[in-house]
Amino acid sequence: MAGRYQARVLLLGRGEIGGSARKRLEEMRALGGEVVYERADVTDREDMRHALDRARERWGQLHGVIHAAMVLRIHH
Repeated sequence: MAGRYQARVLLLGRGEIGGSARKRLEEMRALGGEVVYERADVTDREDMRHALDRARERWGQLHGVIHAAMVLRIHH
């Protein structure tokens, strides 16, 4: 989405963003999109309200939402 449509993407996560995830965000930004990470818990109504309010303040109207929760595990 970032490369093809120069999409504005808000990524939410419960924790602080780590080094490898931060690198991926920079890679997405380099493709031409605007990518922002915010700490929020999608199971917390107030966290979500605040995150969406900030997104609307930043970009105006929202045109889509994708929920893709997952836990990544690396096995050695």
